[in-house]
Amino acid sequence: MKVIRFHDVGTVNFALSEIAVIYQTPTWNQLGSKNDNKGRTLNGFLLIDKGECYYEWDGGSANLKHGGLIYLGAGSKKVVTVTKRPFSFYRICFVMTDVESKEKIIFDENPWVVIDFASKNLFNICEEMLDSTLSDNRVFKSKALMYEFFYALTKQIQPLCASRISAAREYIECHYAEKFEVASLAQMCHLGETQFFNLFKNEVCMSPIKYKNYLRVERAKMLVLSGECSLAEIADMLGFENVYYFGRIFKEYTGVSPAKYQSE
Repeated sequence: MKVIRFHDVGTVNFALSEIAVIYQTPTWNQLGSKNDNKGRTLNGFLLIDKGECYYEWDGGSANLKHGGLIYLGAGSKKVVTVTKRPFSFYRICFVMTDVESKEKIIFDENPWVVIDFASKNLFNICEEMLDSTLSDNRVFKSKALMYEFFYALTKQIQPLCASRISAAREYIECHYAEKFEVASLAQMCHLGETQFFNLFKNEVCMSPIKYKNYLRVERAKMLVLSGECSLAEIADMLGFENVYYFGRIFKEYTGVSPAKYQSE
């Protein structure tokens, strides 16, 4: 299972399958257990339509009401308690797979409250996906609607994700093959170098240089599998000092050498 932040999924070549949407008005008052060894078998979102509920998991909890959208990754464990009826929700299930590695993708190992109030557009897409799920010819339409759901969700949460380090992050994502100094990134954000470094690491969960290398390796994986370029050409294309340094960084992030990754 590969964990990729929802904000970063656009950097990955992924495929969607087994898409299904169910509208539920449950009779139970409590569901799930944090002590369940297996956790959830399905990957997806849950969008509250009516009523309220309380979600609890190891390390977190949340009260959800109309418009609340929570992500529930495969394997995650939670307890949900209905706190206000009538209670109903959309369950949006899907399988996401990394095209190159064939690994299944999840956005988080624990439940994650994506937004507190979903837009009307997201509700409309869910309704269309529900109709598509019930249709005999649903495969292509379901996939198209799921991509549309991701896009609409990204547009809604983008303003919420605006941060003091966004300019630097965008710069790295566009110039990861080039050399740059952390001091120049801090200056872009009008922050002191230490403050910038701490804010960046806190938000992205890695340093600016590690994030740059992560992006380079993600791109390198696609190029290595394509077989269209030699390792030396890939190293040069992505701004590595030499093929040996490229191999070391690649193995640090993937656990295998570029040559072995290509042959697997």
